[in-house]
Amino acid sequence: MAPRDILTRPSRRPDRVLRYGERTGQIADLRLPPQRDGDPGWLPSWPLVVFLHGGFWRTEFDRAHAGPLGDALASSGFVVCTPEFRRTGQPGGGWPGTFDDVATAVDILPGLVARELDGVATVGPVVLAGHSAGGHLAGGRPRGRGGRASSGARPRGGLGRLWWLWRVW
Repeated sequence: MAPRDILTRPSRRPDRVLRYGERTGQIADLRLPPQRDGDPGWLPSWPLVVFLHGGFWRTEFDRAHAGPLGDALASSGFVVCTPEFRRTGQPGGGWPGTFDDVATAVDILPGLVARELDGVATVGPVVLAGHSAGGHLAGGRPRGRGGRASSGARPRGGLGRLWWLWRVW
């Protein structure tokens, strides 16, 4: 498999697409675990993973390439929400727009997901994770304009985080 193959790997369509802000690109894919037949009065509690996609903050890489990972996590019992955010090459991308979008998504999405799941399940712990540039964004509590820290999730992991940018630039 070549590195760029990740951009074309198939995945199922998200169960829902949520809007977390007023801007056109402030949307997130929501993937849900499979429903199990059982007691109709029992509501499962599913952990929520807010997963920030990678792509070196560039326009050509969006949330679609995180679809296969979202599918795998959902099939393992997690609710997965993959927000889109402004990237370099887009109006407002970079500082502070990218960080504003991520901080807003992390603040707003847990509540939106809870409303979407009302009567189906409850949202358990919220985990913030990401891959590459998304891992970097998830590495600390995301901060937008003015250093405002988001409050929606606690960082728990990054895959291939870019901590030492001066080494990869």
